[in-house]
Amino acid sequence: MKDTLLVVLVPGVGREDLATKRMRCLSRMIEGSRAAARLFTPQGRAPLDSLFANDLVAKLQKLGLPVDRRTWLMRPNWQGDDAALAMLEKQVVRRTGITFLYLSDVAHAAVLHGPGSRGHDEALAQLDGHVERALNLAKVGGEHPDLALMTFGPCRAVTRCFDPVRALAKDLEKTAWLRSGRASTHLLPGRLEVVCKSWRQVERIAGRLSEEPFVNHGRLVQAAETRALGLTLGCEELWFVPLRGVAFGREGQKGMLPIFPDAPGELGTAVLPWLTEATRDLDLAEARAGLLRHAWQLAEKLGTFDRAALPEISVDSQRRSHALADVESVLQHHALEVVEDAADVEALLGVRSREE
Repeated sequence: MKDTLLVVLVPGVGREDLATKRMRCLSRMIEGSRAAARLFTPQGRAPLDSLFANDLVAKLQKLGLPVDRRTWLMRPNWQGDDAALAMLEKQVVRRTGITFLYLSDVAHAAVLHGPGSRGHDEALAQLDGHVERALNLAKVGGEHPDLALMTFGPCRAVTRCFDPVRALAKDLEKTAWLRSGRASTHLLPGRLEVVCKSWRQVERIAGRLSEEPFVNHGRLVQAAETRALGLTLGCEELWFVPLRGVAFGREGQKGMLPIFPDAPGELGTAVLPWLTEATRDLDLAEARAGLLRHAWQLAEKLGTFDRAALPEISVDSQRRSHALADVESVLQHHALEVVEDAADVEALLGVRSREE
């Protein structure tokens, strides 16, 4: 075990991307490696939200380990992965510890240019170089750190974009006369959520979402379906999800990331140094538990933790099945936020909406 751990988090990349010739460094890592597995993410949650949930960083810090995740929390939306590597050059903590490196240029290129485009291929090649460079920047005493790579699945091509909020605006205005008030909308990556104030609104808006132009771009999710997926849908809520090849949001988007994959080729990949035997499928909760165990061993090696304050490292007992996943989620089309207070930030999985 090395004195430091580099955890690379990459949306928009799958195992088939890593296996190509343009990924010279990473393809060698996963070829025949016992430390490589297909990575599943929990239903209804973004991967980073799930990974960092339940105070992961606080648990790592209880072990006495410095944690650096500036490249995810602190990078402005106009900066790309080159800026993330520049942050590693300006270390603000000692190099022993755990560094989270968030690289989003591949997902960004797929959204702007489309999966399989020249711009997307160039971003994949640059990703390989960025990981190599990060390993060199994180050296301790001339030795590379342990590397944990987590990718969350490749982008799909988008054939058309649709803004359901704008299309539904006039219908929502018509509900204002109801005593219970007007229904509210919330557009999330991969679904439109409509929260109604009465059964009459539920019936009225559900009927509208089953007509043109909505029926041409998406479909309503039924309550029984969400229960089968392990999701929660209130009786007053309606969820409208895009059809395959459709992106909800701004025009011009050419790629989307399915957070809920429904085929093996759409899964992410994990290359984790703590895997000791070959495995085919790996849940993100298991990857998280393995990260904590690895950190425990690292802290023990460095002599940084108090045994009386060890964090719980068991796998989440409420882990959901991924066998029935059929809900798709597009990449967030708003920009990454510039975070000033890391303690209050929500976990994001997104891409820069534009270059500045």
